[in-house]
Amino acid sequence: MLFGRHKKNAIKIADKKIENWTYATCGYCSVGCSIEVGTTAEGKVVGSRGVADANVNQGKLCVKGIFEHELFESNGRGDKPLIRESILDGYRETSWDEATETMANKIREIQEKYGRDSFAVVSTGQLLTEEFYTLGKLTRGIIGTNNYDGNTTLCMASAVSGYKRSFGSDGPPGCYDDFEHTNCFMAWGSNLPEQHPIIYWRLQEAREKRDFPLIVVDPRVTMLAQKADIHLAITPGTDVVLQNALMYVILNENLEDREYIEANTVGFEQLEAEVQKYDPTTAAAICGIDEDTIRSVARIYAKADAAMSVWTMGINQSTHGSDGVVGINNLNLVTGNIGKPGGTSLSITGQCNAMGTREWSSCSGLPGYRYLENSEDREEVGKFWNVDPEFFPKTRGLQQTDIFPAIETGQIKGLWLVATNPMTSMANTERVRKILEKLDFLVVQDSYADVETTQYAHLYLPAATWAEKEGVFTNTERRVNIVRKVTDAPGESKADLHIFNLLAKQFEQSKAMRFPDAPSDVFNEMRELSKDRLVDISGMDHELIEKSRGIQWPYTEKLSLIHI
Repeated sequence: MLFGRHKKNAIKIADKKIENWTYATCGYCSVGCSIEVGTTAEGKVVGSRGVADANVNQGKLCVKGIFEHELFESNGRGDKPLIRESILDGYRETSWDEATETMANKIREIQEKYGRDSFAVVSTGQLLTEEFYTLGKLTRGIIGTNNYDGNTTLCMASAVSGYKRSFGSDGPPGCYDDFEHTNCFMAWGSNLPEQHPIIYWRLQEAREKRDFPLIVVDPRVTMLAQKADIHLAITPGTDVVLQNALMYVILNENLEDREYIEANTVGFEQLEAEVQKYDPTTAAAICGIDEDTIRSVARIYAKADAAMSVWTMGINQSTHGSDGVVGINNLNLVTGNIGKPGGTSLSITGQCNAMGTREWSSCSGLPGYRYLENSEDREEVGKFWNVDPEFFPKTRGLQQTDIFPAIETGQIKGLWLVATNPMTSMANTERVRKILEKLDFLVVQDSYADVETTQYAHLYLPAATWAEKEGVFTNTERRVNIVRKVTDAPGESKADLHIFNLLAKQFEQSKAMRFPDAPSDVFNEMRELSKDRLVDISGMDHELIEKSRGIQWPYTEKLSLIHI
């Protein structure tokens, strides 16, 4: 007997009546996916979709990106500047002129009484790069405090330090295209399926084409560990021991790339002597991985034509995180896996524009990977900004983890928090609460008025959020991509760039400097300062970036002429 097929109800996709799609870059994490945000004829934001011809995500989005358009209707947004005399008083609404004038006066008052460094600035990894650059110009060139940092110190300081120790710069040498060329992939303290789903998809797609081994080093049985060919469930905190043991095997079995080492490294003899202390038998007792497995993994990694390592917070969030990064770099240097397709050490960044703050915010130096300690760098930037180079400090000031104890001891009296909340990101919330209560003046600049820090602030500045403004991000693989404005910020909220410019105008020094309001004009300044630097973006502009769906630096003027 023949039975007819049951008629199924067709899946219907709701017509959201989208009239326009606006290009942007996802603002959730560092992957840097190209995204389009859909709006109705009335301008209502109703949808998000991936961009098919974008190199990074090739049309795909993770669940966060798919629903990113809902951000614009989230609760708790601030829409007017708020001010009060003390944290015991209630806020009152104020104008932007009064808000920025009061802020400038308080900064001057504190600095005149206690010194320039008594006022501190702590920012974020969430701003657009043009905003980072402008905040750095304002802080270094006008306010003059040396106690200026970003919250990326809490997550990326180990990667930055490790890269600088190994390569002299913290610009990541690898990219996502390395997945297409590698023959061995090792992940250290990284759970890509949950943390960075699109990177994981890129990895899985590459493995389907070429079945190369996946090695995961993680004490936990994560989703990535379950997919691994080899899972090294090490004792927490013993990454460096394992790294040294792997290099012990590689060197003692003559698996290193001696020609590469001689041509591209210094200090190899010291490394060779150090790792002799970590034979697999000794290391196994410390890191919890049996010696035969250590030998096997070392051979697999060293014998691969190209091998790459990635890491996230499992390495960085450690008392010796910088050493762990250096160990990964050393492993790749001794095997000749830096500077070739499929061979790299790639730090997977966390926040959407943590790279932008490293490149352009001047937190740890001056824009374009310049150093405060370098007199030529100070001279160059001073001349470009029309600031006396002697106004710049000659060494880096306090990092975020030192700024808060300095408030506790009375060294710092005023603080400006820009798009960051230390009550959630710093350890010991109760201690941070008491620290904020000690401040003579606290400014909170944030998209949300209900962030906890406003309980202790004297001034609240409402800021626009992602895609309520325009500018660029730099992702994990050094790709500069653009965010176009999709909708207006609520009420009297302003883009962070415009807030910085309003404050700058309250200082006499700003009259001799340039503070452009147009993000494209700010980007043009950055292009000029980038010429002949590692982070050369001189061949880019906003239109080309959008057309290309993001461009990796270095991208010089000469390259742009070739590609036209």
